Amino acid sequence: MQPLTLFLSVSSPSSSILRTIHHPAWTERQITVPIFSNSGGLLERQLEKNCVSPPGVAHLDWFGGPEEVRETGDLFKNQDFQNMGTVVVGRDASLPSWLQVREVAGIAMTPVCDCGRLIGRLFEDADASYCMLGGIVPSDLSVSRGEQTRDVFSTIHRALRQQGMEFRHVIRTWFYLERILDWYGEFNHARSSFFEKIDLDLMPASTGVGAANSSGAALCAKVIAVLPKTPAVSVQKAVSPLQGEAAAYGSAFSRAVEMRDASSRTLYISGTASIAPDGRTLHVGDAASQIETTMEVVDAMLERCGMGIEDMTRGVVYLRDGADAPHWSRYCERRALGSLPVAVAQSDVCRDDLLFEIELDAAKQLQNA
Repeated sequence: MQPLTLFLSVSSPSSSILRTIHHPAWTERQITVPIFSNSGGLLERQLEKNCVSPPGVAHLDWFGGPEEVRETGDLFKNQDFQNMGTVVVGRDASLPSWLQVREVAGIAMTPVCDCGRLIGRLFEDADASYCMLGGIVPSDLSVSRGEQTRDVFSTIHRALRQQGMEFRHVIRTWFYLERILDWYGEFNHARSSFFEKIDLDLMPASTGVGAANSSGAALCAKVIAVLPKTPAVSVQKAVSPLQGEAAAYGSAFSRAVEMRDASSRTLYISGTASIAPDGRTLHVGDAASQIETTMEVVDAMLERCGMGIEDMTRGVVYLRDGADAPHWSRYCERRALGSLPVAVAQSDVCRDDLLFEIELDAAKQLQNA
């Protein structure tokens, strides 16, 4: 396995990167942990070092190759952590595995179950209800991929309704599609049809990449939903100055969505790649140039919202080919970005000529909070 310094500037395999967002009545912590081995309970000790415990975990995301997923699988066999995460399996075992933890403190969370299976957490304060669902897979793996997609959307909608919410309150989605290039059009058709059926007015920010899952399903999904109770919490679409709307070429999502409360602003940037305003792929076959162009797009979105890359709280880089990871490392070095809270995963992007994609969250504390 190659050393971590090829992919991200962190000091050692035991390093983790922590970002904290303060909300009026609770605190959100986002932790990015590189995993080289779970021998001797290394991963559990790393979580303990960061004071991560099951009662405070809203969700876990785990990115790795097949061998790494098996090697570190003891965490998800632990009764306390079972059914709390989304496992994303790439083909490339040369990259480190990564664990990302979203934890909340100062507020009680309620388990969200569907058909007896734990799929998320609900918590609420005086101004809003928040729901995080993950590891959502279809109930019947024998049906078509389109049917499996519709089943996943129905599960999300049903689970949210049981918590007094609707799908229209979803502000961020993730879809990990097995063999995405074979059926991305079919997935988009199913998603668009569902959104039309429920008359969705605000498209969520979203990521859709190619990756397997531990269930062998056609897709696995994760969502964040926010239901404002007072004007102190608001959600709105954020514009990408350097790209057109994704809906213009058949993908039903917003480039970014911003949530604001009395203490902070959080920007959820969708999976972003080297795509021109008219929808064309730029720099075909050139991973380094695709990274440069993609990050120009990301920087423009952050700047428009009064933020910068230093405000990133969590991110994932998706590489079609793990061998392109040094291009990302060199880009970070040229910009002197230091330790970014970014996991690096091997995943097919939604086009066969896209070599790089990045998603990220960023947050800014309000000065008068």
